[in-house]
Amino acid sequence: MPIYGVMVGEWTLFSVIYLYWMETLVLSFFSFIKIISAKGNIPHDTIKIKLSVHSDSRWIMGIKYLFVRTCTLLFYLLFIVVFVGFVASNKGDGMRNIEMVLFRNPIFNLTLLLYTLSLGMDLMWHYFGNGEYLKTHPSDHAAFVDGRTIVMHVVIVLGAVGFTYVKEHFPNNNQLAQLYFICIFVLVKTVADVLLYYIGRRPASVSSPNT
Repeated sequence: MPIYGVMVGEWTLFSVIYLYWMETLVLSFFSFIKIISAKGNIPHDTIKIKLSVHSDSRWIMGIKYLFVRTCTLLFYLLFIVVFVGFVASNKGDGMRNIEMVLFRNPIFNLTLLLYTLSLGMDLMWHYFGNGEYLKTHPSDHAAFVDGRTIVMHVVIVLGAVGFTYVKEHFPNNNQLAQLYFICIFVLVKTVADVLLYYIGRRPASVSSPNT
């Protein structure tokens, strides 16, 4: 859908990347709620770049996570606005991009609202309703670097390099350069989603009663 939307001009390149950024910001707030409400005593043995699991209280851990996470996302937002919003966008897309930033685009707002509601339902029915909060440690939800962060970083780097290359070799075809950027985004995001899905399905290791 993002590729089709950009091709037919219904979606701007900035709108797709900015929506993904906003979803990641919303997801970070839900992770904060999970951190301060988790009651498990033993962190899961997963490979994550996350907060220390020892001394901090749940609230201190949650505030640290939210602060660092927000600062990281603001760093990426700076590049998204400057490069994707201005350099990589068509000349007529500026006002449409500003409308999305100011939440004046109904379709953009509805998409973000539905995503937020889906996270809220998952939080209430799965996390609290099924008692997951009793089993998970606060640090299990405090990963600074996750799949979404990796996707944004890789897409920004590869997208910027490839976009510049296409613009140099096809200077009169800005649509082709935009299509390249959005295809990189969709490809990297899909690969990351599939990998994280299968990693998440791996059974957790159970400690021996003798250890």
